[in-house]
Amino acid sequence: MLPFAGGEPFSLDETFGCGQIFRWRRTLRGTWRGPYGAVALEVQAVPGGVAVTWRGAGSAPPAGDIWRFLGLDFPLGRAREILGADAPVSRAMDATPGLRILRQDPWDCVSAFVCAQWSSVAKIERSTGWMAREWGETVPFPDGEVIHLCPRAGRLAALAPDALRPAGLGYRCRYVVGTAHAVAAGDVDLDALRGAEYPDALAALLRLPGFGRKVADCVLLFALDQPCACPVDVWVRRAFHDWYAEELASRLPSEADALTPREHRALVQFAWDRWGDLAGYAQQYLFHARRGAKQHLAVPEPRS
Repeated sequence: MLPFAGGEPFSLDETFGCGQIFRWRRTLRGTWRGPYGAVALEVQAVPGGVAVTWRGAGSAPPAGDIWRFLGLDFPLGRAREILGADAPVSRAMDATPGLRILRQDPWDCVSAFVCAQWSSVAKIERSTGWMAREWGETVPFPDGEVIHLCPRAGRLAALAPDALRPAGLGYRCRYVVGTAHAVAAGDVDLDALRGAEYPDALAALLRLPGFGRKVADCVLLFALDQPCACPVDVWVRRAFHDWYAEELASRLPSEADALTPREHRALVQFAWDRWGDLAGYAQQYLFHARRGAKQHLAVPEPRS
């Protein structure tokens, strides 16, 4: 069992179901299963902690790595104290008190989010699932379920972009292959970026094919230990404008129909000014709320 601090909330459903990770599924027994690097995991909430079993070739992943993967090392109670003074974030945290930000395998996260440009969660799931079935290792569970691991960077780097067309990636095919080649060749050391300063890690990711600011911030937040990273997409933009309109008015006198680079930078700076190093956590709670996961929050409709 992996413990966490007494009184600290943790919810598998909120954590794995909030859009930060793909291809993890809830079983009929209430556990969650999915890929994690070179193994597949099954995670179950138990009194005082989390029970984790693993399947796959080779040795078991270190317990400390799994503890951090699940975000159990993060002092969520302290974050609640800091962010609780912000009314919209406080309401979102009250509705989803056990949501934690995962510390994903870096390549798993990169290979998923390079598919995420202008794409829905469902479509990302289909595309990454197809690639995993075609080129990923398979890990069976005793009940017959098979988990397909994320294809390794070297495997995808060896493909022609057209080989990925059936995944429904369109123009992203060349980004997936190009990014895989950069990682496999060592042009970008994803593990080393975990210890880098935010600006340096951001700059390194932006050199990858198809990586813009939003995709890079997703990887920084969900895999590379950067809780200040604040991915801004349409849902986060709506949440910010709906709940912080007065504060944003001086920064963005007129709101354009589409999210512009200038507005993106302004919204990220707003998040940093308001929430500091916890901007990523605040963003994820607001994102989950704004997508309608908790209807009782009475989320206002976007202004016309």
